[in-house]
Amino acid sequence: PPPPPLTDGFELPVPPPPPGSEFSSDMDFQAPPPPPDLTGHFVDDSGPPPPPPIDYDPAPPVNYEEKVLALYTYSPSKPDELAFQEGDVIYVTKKNEDGWYQGVFNGREGYFPATYVTSAS
Repeated sequence: PPPPPLTDGFELPVPPPPPGSEFSSDMDFQAPPPPPDLTGHFVDDSGPPPPPPIDYDPAPPVNYEEKVLALYTYSPSKPDELAFQEGDVIYVTKKNEDGWYQGVFNGREGYFPATYVTSAS
């Protein structure tokens, strides 16, 4: 007697060829193009500003001469200078005759040019 059939009469379709293989059939099948790269296209500017640094100290120093407002952003050129952004409030602890102030901002103390600030009083 002949061996029993290996299927129950239901035939599965032929699997597609692996990508990149040479395959030709009655159907010309082309894979769809990849989706566009959207990384970097969405910037959410509507969120809140970042929190202050961990060492943020909103309390003014005990002894200060004047509270000033930064007119411009200042990037220090020496380690003992104070960095700040336009609009920041700085507490002046000493006014030097050479046009530099010593002050406290964001818990840090340093020197900065007097021409970059105006009185906040």
